[in-house]
Amino acid sequence: MTGKSNDAPAIGIDLGTTYSCVAVWKHNRIEIIPNDQGNRTTPSSVAFVDEERLIGDGAKNQAAMNPANTRQATKDAGAIAGLNVMRMINEPTAAAIAYGLDNESDIIGKINTLFFDLGGGTFDVSLITIEEGAIFEVKAVAGDTHLGVGISITRWIPKVQHMLQEFFDRKELCQSVNPDEAVAYGAAVLASKLSGNNTDKSVQDVVLLDVTPLSLGVSVLGNLFNVLIPRNTPIPTSKSKLYWTAYDNQSASTISVHQGERSRSTDNHLLGSFTISELPLAPRGKTSVMVCFEIDIDGILTVTAAVTSTGKMEKLAISNEHGRLSKEEIEKMVTDAKKYQHEDLEFKKRTNAYNALEDCLYKVKNKIKDCNVKKRVDPEIFREMEKAIARTTQWIEENQAAPFSELDFMKAHLELVCMPLF
Repeated sequence: MTGKSNDAPAIGIDLGTTYSCVAVWKHNRIEIIPNDQGNRTTPSSVAFVDEERLIGDGAKNQAAMNPANTRQATKDAGAIAGLNVMRMINEPTAAAIAYGLDNESDIIGKINTLFFDLGGGTFDVSLITIEEGAIFEVKAVAGDTHLGVGISITRWIPKVQHMLQEFFDRKELCQSVNPDEAVAYGAAVLASKLSGNNTDKSVQDVVLLDVTPLSLGVSVLGNLFNVLIPRNTPIPTSKSKLYWTAYDNQSASTISVHQGERSRSTDNHLLGSFTISELPLAPRGKTSVMVCFEIDIDGILTVTAAVTSTGKMEKLAISNEHGRLSKEEIEKMVTDAKKYQHEDLEFKKRTNAYNALEDCLYKVKNKIKDCNVKKRVDPEIFREMEKAIARTTQWIEENQAAPFSELDFMKAHLELVCMPLF
């Protein structure tokens, strides 16, 4: 964050669940700003009693709860306080910047680093690649918004440190930066870089590459979720895919944008939808639409759909704060995806098999209408093909929820009987 004037100092604020900390880049280094009681961290508590406000230690016993994941509210509060909120980043990512710069001389080439943050009220883990030259690339993020130790003293719990070392082959933990101050430290470094007022090379060289917390895609035929940008893809990024019409003479197509890890589109979070119309009338599969997903450095998703033959285009923009899920909701979706993994796989197989059978039936129906086919195919074989097509058409109508094995068998049988058509 910075003040409104261009020459205002850049500060980093760690709004922790139990304690908060503020840092500033000053005199070519990071300085932690103490509160009015001289403490370098302040309890994240505010109380309004009678006609006075209690902040920090004075409010600890007055606090009931503090809503988590209020990302937009935090930005709004910063604006009200006269601050320019330049970027909001996850705690482990900010900590990575702090530890990376503090140990810059020890980093040769590229290293994979795990940042473990068991805080007072939440638990966060990030896998981050730190590359020589202060390049930080977030590879994966995970956590639990309901797991914390009540107070921010993880670094003083020997058992937690011992368990981490045991898990990672007794490697020494890096604790060169005070864990209570690491997040504010890293945030201040990034704020200083973004402000454009810092000429220090180590700060100017910092490059932060974040990732998408959940997969992003569109809903296709059969309520199937088709992923364009997988979970944990580094941003900024863009991905395009070509889609075709599903019906004869289809004049419009609705693009439904979802976020999640489930196979069914409706089991994922709907971010938004829009319709592209005036499609050229043609048989199914002949008119194509190019769909492009683009995520910028601030996490804003822009979805465009363009008709390839005419160039007609529609667009949808989705910001982080409008329509996106909270951290807690993201974690639930990841957990649900693991829980229903087998069910989702079966749904995906069945839906693909149903679509494949329907597509095969559509093709043989069109092929058998060709007058040349009747001339070159034995009449008895031709009648068998007609019967197979009629039986399959009726079977599909009566067996909408048929399992994968039956759908796959019906397609194989239809292809076998109608082989003379191809």
